[in-house]
Amino acid sequence: MEFTVFSEASGQLVSAADLRDLNEEASAGGARLVGLHKATAEKVSGRRISEDDVEKRGDGFCLKANPAIRVDARRLKCPSRAAT
Repeated sequence: MEFTVFSEASGQLVSAADLRDLNEEASAGGARLVGLHKATAEKVSGRRISEDDVEKRGDGFCLKANPAIRVDARRLKCPSRAAT
């Protein structure tokens, strides 16, 4: 799985539960997730984090260091193999 944590331009972490309209966006470092803060409509950027930094809580994942911050978790899709 891929885990993404989001932060405002100031560096302040934002819970994925407080975001809407998550999409991939091209950047100099490759594709990244971005979203809009539900309360302020500020664009926030995501960065991938290690599975070691998250823990399962209820129906989602959050940061071990700050359980109030929910992270985005996406399962990687493997391309299907064509039958030969």
